[in-house]
Amino acid sequence: MALTDGRVLVIGGEVPPELAGRVGAGVSATEIFDPSTGRWSAGPALDRAFYAATVTMLSNGKVLVFGGEEGGGSPQSAAALFE
Repeated sequence: MALTDGRVLVIGGEVPPELAGRVGAGVSATEIFDPSTGRWSAGPALDRAFYAATVTMLSNGKVLVFGGEEGGGSPQSAAALFE
């Protein structure tokens, strides 16, 4: 998700089954890419793991993450808000 300051927020993802030891698992990590420097940095940690979630930029510049799958692969109705 492109942020209002030009950086890019990367949220969640999936640990492959061969590394997770079972069906692929969602992750709670986020990273921020700054195209002006070409560098990655750790972003804020999510309270829950998200995989295949909906990510929306709100009119106030905050980022809403909703739904997707939790760490075990089950659907979830969780949400997170980045400011």
